[in-house]
Amino acid sequence: MLKTIRGQVVSLVILVNTIGCGRATEEAPKLAMQRPTGELQEIDTQLVLEARVCNTPTVEDLLRKGILVDDTVSRTTPLRAALAGGCDDTAAVLLRAGAARYPELLHEAAGLETSETLRLLLKEGADPNTKNAHGVTPLMVASQIGHPELIDLLLAEGADPNAKNADGETPLMVASFHGRSKAIQLLLAAGAHLSLRNYTGLSALDYTGHSDECLENRRMSLPPNADIDWHMRRQTAASLLLAKGATSGCTRPVSP
Repeated sequence: MLKTIRGQVVSLVILVNTIGCGRATEEAPKLAMQRPTGELQEIDTQLVLEARVCNTPTVEDLLRKGILVDDTVSRTTPLRAALAGGCDDTAAVLLRAGAARYPELLHEAAGLETSETLRLLLKEGADPNTKNAHGVTPLMVASQIGHPELIDLLLAEGADPNAKNADGETPLMVASFHGRSKAIQLLLAAGAHLSLRNYTGLSALDYTGHSDECLENRRMSLPPNADIDWHMRRQTAASLLLAKGATSGCTRPVSP
């Protein structure tokens, strides 16, 4: 199943809530923590606002003033707000200040553009192969975004390049759908198997939209408003996979 997030079509199972890079939309769970009232409550809410816009110096200043790192009044917590804004350094500051960890935190960190938060969580012992409710691993998230540093970090910490989600999709398939050629190269070098198929029989090559002549492959088509860069990236990814010996899993050709 496909869903549009920030102008891109991504597999629903690659989402974390609406995923790390689309960020959490559900309300943060209430924390068993008392919080001050009055003026401090207003400042504490400011912590969420400053975290969302990556204002790390102000976040650090508010924490030094004794503001609670876990806001239980706002619709989200400062940590979730920082990750929603793509604020890697701010998120790391909040984690070091004791921000509560939550399910899929590692997935959201894997959707950032830099690695400080992800590195910190892995150093704490977070499992790089943890799966969310859809079977998605952090490596799948990083493969969607395509940042080599995060992919390398996860692989170095033992992330499985052949893990499957609830639809039988692997990190290689995710990278192929989004045309992330560098991610494809890293995954193949780490032992990703070209022979794997999803639960409808499609291969990583099929995820590039390589052929329109397969009924199963029709769902891999990009939306009409997809930018030309995305199309070109997928063509490059298809060429790379073909050069490595990839084959299609198509079993139902479209009738003439």
